[in-house]
Amino acid sequence: MVQRVKYPTAKAAEELARALGLSELEAQEWQAQHALLKKLRQAITAKPITDAEIARRAGCSRTRVAAIRSGNLDNVSTALLTRLLSAANAT
Repeated sequence: MVQRVKYPTAKAAEELARALGLSELEAQEWQAQHALLKKLRQAITAKPITDAEIARRAGCSRTRVAAIRSGNLDNVSTALLTRLLSAANAT
């Protein structure tokens, strides 16, 4: 017999954070990072700028910029996201 796994559901970010066992501080940082990621994607879409140029301006690798833009925020600091956003918005 196959056992069914019940996955937690959440309608709000705070509920999801609790379901994942995140502390309030971790939840707030997570929300801030995703807000920065959304702004970064908007900035990249609004201007004709390459991942390589953003990486050069922010002082990181192009592959890291591409991974972050794809939503991979593993081991990414809020400070790096802020630098990337600043680099993407620089003219």
